Amino acid sequence: MASHTILHELAHAVSAEGGKMKTADLPDKDHAYGWDNVITKEAAVAIMNAENYAFLGLWAAFADLGYTLPRLGGEGLSEEDRKEREEDAVQGYMNRYVDVTKRIVKAGVAVAVSFEA
Repeated sequence: MASHTILHELAHAVSAEGGKMKTADLPDKDHAYGWDNVITKEAAVAIMNAENYAFLGLWAAFADLGYTLPRLGGEGLSEEDRKEREEDAVQGYMNRYVDVTKRIVKAGVAVAVSFEA
């Protein structure tokens, strides 16, 4: 996917500091690319791996379309369902949720009104 490659390469380009690259293909080229490698990285390595930023950018684009990883919490969710959702998230499956922005805006207005009172 061209957008993924562009985001990956931009992560290299914008991270130069004094001629030294802050992001790379870590820990090595055989273990830097792809969802399976990205999801298993320790935070200290992930923050310096260009592929992690490429996936972050793609997830943001999908989120704009209403998609996200499965939600793990929620009232009435059984332990079995939570584990299934967690496994789906690890595998990279996405869900499309209804637009909740109207509820958020409504809640924000209610909070604003309560502060004015």
